[in-house]
Amino acid sequence: MTISIGILGGTFDPIHKQHIYIAEQAQKYFNLAAVHLVLAKQSPFKTVSKVSYQDRFHMLQLAVQHLPKLVADQREAAQNQLSYTIDTLLSFRQQFPTARLAFIIGMDALQTLPQWHQADFLQELTHFIVAPRIGFEPPSWVTFADPAQLTTTPAGLFFLLPCIADNTAATEIRSYLHSHRDNARLPSLLDPAVLTYIKQHNLYE
Repeated sequence: MTISIGILGGTFDPIHKQHIYIAEQAQKYFNLAAVHLVLAKQSPFKTVSKVSYQDRFHMLQLAVQHLPKLVADQREAAQNQLSYTIDTLLSFRQQFPTARLAFIIGMDALQTLPQWHQADFLQELTHFIVAPRIGFEPPSWVTFADPAQLTTTPAGLFFLLPCIADNTAATEIRSYLHSHRDNARLPSLLDPAVLTYIKQHNLYE
């Protein structure tokens, strides 16, 4: 039987509940064997984090520690360059040569997909599971496929995840942590173990 592996990449700076929600929803709806949350060493679209890779990965581990279908993945840790999706997908293809790969992205990121590094090659390696975002519509060049096709087609299709991701942003959370404002809201945004780790290590101060 062919298995399907979900991949959710990000700097996770910090990992928050919306990341976990999307990963869990994708795993359940598409019956994925697992969803790997791949921590980027350095995204080409973001500035360098002030928090170390090790701290971000430890927070990721804490966030998924009780979720057996979600995997904290540090395959990009050894990279000394920008983290490109194409390299990550090639690594997964080597590890899981017969699996269906499904890369999970938000509707906002989908609109920039043609500008990604080696974008044309990406669809030869993976399907895309797209999480709707408030205020973003699908690009005109995307047609969503029937979910059943994820396991019957090797790669190259787009699937819509039937849930709405809110617009929680890690930048907003970092601002709360740095300014010590909206502390009452932080437990609704961050896993308790992640929030404790942040406070114990004075991250984002």
